[in-house]
Amino acid sequence: MGVVRPGLTLEGGTVVLTDNYLKVSVAAGRAGNERVRVRISCAEPLAGELVPLAQSAPPHGSMIA
Repeated sequence: MGVVRPGLTLEGGTVVLTDNYLKVSVAAGRAGNERVRVRISCAEPLAGELVPLAQSAPPHGSMIA
């Protein structure tokens, strides 16, 4: 938990399909088919919260692969 993954909103923005094919439930508020970042907050059932882009950036001075 606490891991941030990139993904794509599905089903009216209440589900995010992550880059490793997890379907994560999130609060409504986004349209479908939007690229987002989601922080996993609960394993059972799989749920998370959308992360603003500014919070998902690597720390200053970090190497980006």
